[in-house]
Formats: sequence, structure tokens, C-alpha cells
Amino acid sequence: MQFLPLLGFLKSKPFLILAVAIMIGSAAFFAGFNKGVDKGYSKLDSYKQEVYLKEQQYLAAIADANAAIAKMERDHEKEVADINLRYQEAQFKAEADDKKRISDLQSGISRLRLTVSSCNSPSNSQIDPASLGDNGSGSANLAPETSAALYSIAGDGDRAIRKLTALQEWAKEAIKLCGENNEKVSGG
Repeated sequence: MQFLPLLGFLKSKPFLILAVAIMIGSAAFFAGFNKGVDKGYSKLDSYKQEVYLKEQQYLAAIADANAAIAKMERDHEKEVADINLRYQEAQFKAEADDKKRISDLQSGISRLRLTVSSCNSPSNSQIDPASLGDNGSGSANLAPETSAALYSIAGDGDRAIRKLTALQEWAKEAIKLCGENNEKVSGG
């Protein structure tokens, strides 16, 4: 009953009642609208969070793939370095052997002999039985300079063979690496 004088005051001010009603109604409307907007923002935030998580997963997968590729590259580089080292060692050893053999040929310590189809010698000379080949054919000793030159030519062929062998080893490694990359790219 204490509110009766207040009601009498409000009856005399209809615009004030209307203003208060509009204020209460707008506050209720904006509170409900804001709640709906918050729901929209929360859906958008949820979608953004989902996209962010997927992006992080893709970035992690890319980082893993890059790390695997980098490891394969390091392994391949190591294998190529090992092939090169083996080639260089074989080349160094062969060159040392060739130099010694050529030196022995030039000095007469070693000799190269060729089988000849016929061996004619003066009738008064004695033929060394060790120099006779099959069916009475003989052999001829090459001069030391000729022996060294012929051996050098053979050494060039041997160097080419060592290079080709090293190249084949590298090619096998490259093919193996390409096969591994193709399997990883295709998901195999």
C-alpha cells in the first residue's frame, strides 16, 4: 500500500511511464540480441579454433615430411661421400701400383712378353725352352720403354673402369633414393 502514492504520481506523467517502459523493453531486447550474437560469435570462434587445429596438424605433417626428406638427403650425401672415398682410395692404390710396375718395367726388373706366331732364330743360337709357346711358337720380350708405355695404356683403361664402377655405385644409390622418395610421396 505504500506504492499507491507512487502510482498516483505516475498516472499524471504518462510520457514518463512510456519512457521507462521503452527503456526496460530495449534493455531486454538488447540483452536477448546480445545473447544471440554471442552464440554466433561462439560458433565462429569454434570454427576458427577447428581451422586453427587443422592448420597446426598440416604444419606438423609438413615439418615431419621436411625432416624425413632432410634425413634422406643427409644419408644420400653420406653415401655419395663414401662412394667417392672408396673411389679415391682405389684410385690412389692403383696409381701407386701402376707407378711401381712401370718403374719395374722401365728398369728391366719386370718384362712383358708377347706370344708370337713364329719364332725364327739363327741356327747357331740356342733357344731358351722357356721362351717357346704352344706348338713351337715363341714369345718376344718387349723393350722396357715399350713395356712401360703399353702398361700405361692398360692403366688408363683400368682408371676408366674404376670411374665407371664408382658411377654405377652412385647411380644405384640415386635410384634407391628416388624409389624411397616415390614410395613416401605416394603413401607406400
